[in-house]
Amino acid sequence: MEALVLEVQSDIVLGAKLAVRKPVFGEQKQITEPEEKQKQKNALTMENASSEMLDSHARAHLRMKACHTLLRYAWQETSHNFDKDDSLPKKMEEELFETVQPEKKYSHSPKQSKLQKLCHQQFEYRDGQIISYAAPPLVLGVQGPNLRSGMEVVLVEKKADDSHQRWMHKEDSRTFHLVSNPDLVLAVSMTKARDEACGYPVIAQKYKPYNNGASNQKWNYMKNMKAFVAFHSTALDKEITAANYAGICTSTVIKEENIDQPGYYYLSPSEERTVLCLACGQSMRAEKGLKQLLPGLPFLCASASKTQKPFSRGPFKVINVAKADLSSHEAENTLSYYEERLLSLRMKTCAQVVSHSGMAVTHQKAVKIIAYKNGDGYRNGKLIVAGTFPMLLTECTQQLGLARAASKVYTKDGTTILSLHDLVLWALDESFTQRDSEEQKKEAAPVGTKETPVKRNSRVKVKTKLFPKSMTSDSLDGIDESLLTLILRNPIAIWVSCGEPFLSPNALQKAEEIEKQNWLKKDKILADLDTMKHKMRQLKGRRVAACQPATMVPSKSPVQPVVVEGGWTEQTPEEIKLMDLITHTEV
Repeated sequence: MEALVLEVQSDIVLGAKLAVRKPVFGEQKQITEPEEKQKQKNALTMENASSEMLDSHARAHLRMKACHTLLRYAWQETSHNFDKDDSLPKKMEEELFETVQPEKKYSHSPKQSKLQKLCHQQFEYRDGQIISYAAPPLVLGVQGPNLRSGMEVVLVEKKADDSHQRWMHKEDSRTFHLVSNPDLVLAVSMTKARDEACGYPVIAQKYKPYNNGASNQKWNYMKNMKAFVAFHSTALDKEITAANYAGICTSTVIKEENIDQPGYYYLSPSEERTVLCLACGQSMRAEKGLKQLLPGLPFLCASASKTQKPFSRGPFKVINVAKADLSSHEAENTLSYYEERLLSLRMKTCAQVVSHSGMAVTHQKAVKIIAYKNGDGYRNGKLIVAGTFPMLLTECTQQLGLARAASKVYTKDGTTILSLHDLVLWALDESFTQRDSEEQKKEAAPVGTKETPVKRNSRVKVKTKLFPKSMTSDSLDGIDESLLTLILRNPIAIWVSCGEPFLSPNALQKAEEIEKQNWLKKDKILADLDTMKHKMRQLKGRRVAACQPATMVPSKSPVQPVVVEGGWTEQTPEEIKLMDLITHTEV
């Protein structure tokens, strides 16, 4: 895997997103000899080549230039702060930040462009914060009070007391943990929905305490170069991580070796435990009651076992896992072999289609679905047509723009869907329920009547007849064609998440309605308040304009024998009452 470093995607401003891309100076492959020998060699070469054209004065200048030390930038210095357990090869570090020769005369634009790009890739880890070297007031952090796995990491304003922007570096695991939630670590999102040209986004991901399969969470902070190198782990860890995200069985990468990696297991009726890798477990989750395997238990995926035939294909549909070798030194040969095999099969298929052109072509049944993002209610739905459940998850990830791969599908009542077969079964029950409720309304039955056992049993018999129990695959071939067409005439609404619990769309809709009503009440109160204040100004203006004289009333007090009452300076009872109402409304 090529070297990638942390970088700001766009301008270095508040809210800018982070990604990992190739180093700016890693593209120039300039392998130089030691400095002194190279300087002398360059000086002698230039002197010999130009001795016939240059005089002694010019040649003296060349010798003086050879004596001076070449300019070396901070990112060109060799790093010596590696631990013994760090497995990043020295050759890769040399390719990351190589010696850059000074630009020729009048070549300022390329140099300035590279320096600007370099500013996007320079960060400093100080006092628990990852600070942008080009803009020290900006640091890496996450926004929002509700933290969850998959949140994008952005540039935020530097605050000393904000735990959402403080990271704890653990050198033994080579990870950066968020202080406000140590279960979240700085990671690279490897979802297929992203484009490599724009880099892979950086997110806060749930920590995976495995030795292999989590290389996207491991970083190397090169202090003297002010760079964060991603995927700082062993070659085996990177291969297992790539296999998990590509949906490939890890036993095709490692042959007959037990390693610590993410996986699932289930117990057979004879209490025998079968362990599967991440890709094989996700492909069989609809058929088996799988449980997640705890870290620290090395294993080899059961799909590579020669004795267990049900798992011989693993996540593949045709290829045998035991015969596929996708290790780093055999992957190209294996790919070439299967490409040639696929081309040969396509040629045979084309020949058969031409010879049997009169035969009817069978098409795979598909389901129309309206997919919503979990937590968005009924907003921004996407129409998706899928024939298999993995295809549905992939389309949902791409069209909904999820930060991670979609993993959970819910219906409107919170039912978890594990296959298209389960989704169609749910749609069948929903259609029967709606039809029964409509019939009950039409019949206007007396209060207290319930569904008779005869109707309930007849519905179960129809469902059993149309959906045979023997059909446990993700295919829709065993369902009655006419009923499938009737049920799937309208798209089925689903809510997709990346592992988060279900958020009811009805509850969100009700909350939005309540909020809307509160805003309407507030608007009415503010309008009434403006009306009362306007009336108050009118009453005061009329009182002042009338200029009514005050009344002199005698009193028995020797201190104040005459009391002044009324007049245009004293508020009327109506004004006093209106002022009390305004004060009460404002409170």
